[in-house]
Amino acid sequence: MEKFLTVIPAHPRGGQTATSVRRHVPSSPRHQFVKIPRVSSPGSVWYQSQSSIEIMYPHSHMSEFDDFRTVWGHSFYWTSKHKTAPEISHLLYSYDKLATDALDRLDEFSPPTSKAWKCPHGSGDGQRDLYVLLQKYADSDEVLGQLWEEVSTVPEWVDWEQIERGQRVVYQYSAQILLGLLYKSLMGGMGAYRVVETLSRTGGFGLQVTRRRLLETLQHFMEVIEDIDAVKPGGKGYVSSVRVRLLHAAVRRRLMQLEHERPGYFDMDKWGVPINDLHSIGTISVYSVAIIYMALPRQGIYLTDQQITDYLALWRWVGYLLGTPVDWMATPAQAKAMMESVMTSEVAPSANSRILANNILTSQARIPPLHAPRELLAAQAYQLNGDHLAGALGIEKPPWHYRAFVWVQCIVLYWLSYSYPWLSTDMQRSRDRRFKSFAHFMIHSKKIGGIGESTKFEFQYLPRIGMLTELGHPEEPDEKEAVSSSNSGTPRLMTRHSKMPIRAVLVVGTIVGAVAVVSLARFVGSPSGWLRGVPRHLLSSVMAQTQLLKSLA
Repeated sequence: MEKFLTVIPAHPRGGQTATSVRRHVPSSPRHQFVKIPRVSSPGSVWYQSQSSIEIMYPHSHMSEFDDFRTVWGHSFYWTSKHKTAPEISHLLYSYDKLATDALDRLDEFSPPTSKAWKCPHGSGDGQRDLYVLLQKYADSDEVLGQLWEEVSTVPEWVDWEQIERGQRVVYQYSAQILLGLLYKSLMGGMGAYRVVETLSRTGGFGLQVTRRRLLETLQHFMEVIEDIDAVKPGGKGYVSSVRVRLLHAAVRRRLMQLEHERPGYFDMDKWGVPINDLHSIGTISVYSVAIIYMALPRQGIYLTDQQITDYLALWRWVGYLLGTPVDWMATPAQAKAMMESVMTSEVAPSANSRILANNILTSQARIPPLHAPRELLAAQAYQLNGDHLAGALGIEKPPWHYRAFVWVQCIVLYWLSYSYPWLSTDMQRSRDRRFKSFAHFMIHSKKIGGIGESTKFEFQYLPRIGMLTELGHPEEPDEKEAVSSSNSGTPRLMTRHSKMPIRAVLVVGTIVGAVAVVSLARFVGSPSGWLRGVPRHLLSSVMAQTQLLKSLA
């Protein structure tokens, strides 16, 4: 008979359970009990039975078990490559000091002319393009020259052809990756209880500014994956990454300054230095490793070994530009182990986690161009994060028909993505252009709440004493729909009282069946040849994703 060891670490602040871990224990006819050392932690609860042992203890004791684990719905084997909380805790107190020192030097060369920062748009006179200033004064100062040399020097491990292939992975699985970034990387990432202490103090995830904050993140992502020249020195993605690095330095410096002025404002002993190395590693991992091993598989997508290596190479280079330690990304095995180590150590949703996660969901509900109801967004969150984590983030359980809609959506996107290699080069390029055009429309169109001109990642959300992000309350659905629809002139995909999810399941199911038939025909072929032309023409029309959404409306 098989036995399992169930480990339930206590919430670090005495709240709800953070993580569930199961270790497989081989049964033995000679042993009725599984013995393990008693955990000598105050407040730990230890007991055993003939069939299982349960322990409740803080994250730091999870190193007692080195086998099969399930952490927030993600199952893996703990190996020698994994790091326990004590082994990585020093990274909470190290950070990108070079960028912080460079920011101090830039203030001396070009001090802000005004401190009248305006949230959320940062249009005060004090706004500066820190990248331009860094480039301008790099030859005039040792610290600035050191930072400029670092970001201008391409490490020997960078392979531009490999990075370009990593960008191509995004274009093949564009819809799934964007969904993963929103619901897994950003919303699910709010489960990191120490990280949200920084985010909640910036105001960047208040309900009124969250959408802009998300679009700025999308802008950076799209600039990074636009083409290979975009991430080479001088390209748009490269420049944006350096700007984000300096922005992080500005936020870090401001929070540390406020802690110095008002001790207790930001408890660095408990939460670490703001935007520290561990949390920077965690951020890069949720954009890369978590997409590969969590977000995509939960949508039915499994990358090849080559695709995994290529996609990680892209984000290793971006992480390097952001000033993040990236040696852990040298191999997929190392990268996966680090993500799982950070997740085990850091993910334990707090009250602030629930506020920020819900603000993300609320900010995206019933807005153009899709006008999707919150229930559908909640279904996406449950699909991509799992019931345990989504529930811990305070996301309400969605009705079954919304979850069914998401399942069917996964099937449709699966066929669209795996059909990509079948397309001619011209059709692939056409699909890529549609994807970029739609993303840029989302980012820049003010008619649907876009940011207008591209952001230069200035210091927009200024932390100050007494400011913490509060839970936003959504507008009445009918009222919000009427306002957004009249402003945008775009069709609504969903309305409050519609039964659209059920009808959409039927419509999309029909499309899936059609794609399956033509895909089979593609593989089998036809002596007369008349079937050979069907897949491309049908798939070409189906892949116009914006048209598909409009037809469902």
